[in-house]
Amino acid sequence: MKRIIIACLLVAAAFTTGKLNAQALKLDIQGITYQEDTLVPKENIVAHTAISVKKTEKSSAIVIGGSSRSSIRLFEFGWNMVDTDPQGEWFSLRNWRSNQVTINPFIFSATTNEGNLGLSLAFGLRFNNYMFDSPFTVAKQDGMAVYAPITENIKKSKFTTAALHIPMELTFGKPRKIALSLGCCADLTYSSHTKIKYHGGSKDKVWNYPVNFLQIGYTAKFTIKNTSIFCNYTPTGLFKSGKGPCIETWTIGIGL
Repeated sequence: MKRIIIACLLVAAAFTTGKLNAQALKLDIQGITYQEDTLVPKENIVAHTAISVKKTEKSSAIVIGGSSRSSIRLFEFGWNMVDTDPQGEWFSLRNWRSNQVTINPFIFSATTNEGNLGLSLAFGLRFNNYMFDSPFTVAKQDGMAVYAPITENIKKSKFTTAALHIPMELTFGKPRKIALSLGCCADLTYSSHTKIKYHGGSKDKVWNYPVNFLQIGYTAKFTIKNTSIFCNYTPTGLFKSGKGPCIETWTIGIGL
């Protein structure tokens, strides 16, 4: 529009002035130039329009991605400890032999474009092993989980659960550099059993104990360059209310 207006003004000036002869209008890349005939001293009138176009790259505020921006690790290994009520004091463990293994093959994340704040969700599997520190096991009696001593010479006795693991974490910082995460998880327990291993290699297993199907836990995690140190707390009782002692679980470990 500016170019058109300027052109009109110059054309009007060319026809109304009596002093200018053999005028010429020149349109080039610099703009519109009004110039007198070359036989008389030149008085140029040059009109230019300046149009500045700055291309800006727009980026979304939220980036949807996978494990590269997530604080949830593909593999986690931890050591279990338990808090028990008086009725469950017999559920004593060899802490450094009582392990938690978690595998998260499906990880989703949503982060800010800068990657300093993110929310992650995953679907995986979690296995808890509770290694007992003396010769006993968990027996089923009238639908309840109870203490049962073992009189035979055994190598080890443990209680194991397996669950579908669904964690969600809020992350502050960049997991590929340094980050702090807080979150919760839901474990849907689908299997439980005891295992007794005797000297000589024979084993005994008993399946399907009255454990809580849904167990809710909380986690705090510190991550440096994709390696995490975490602490999990599961206040939901291991066994159903009235079906066994109240047992809460603590886990510390590392994630890769």
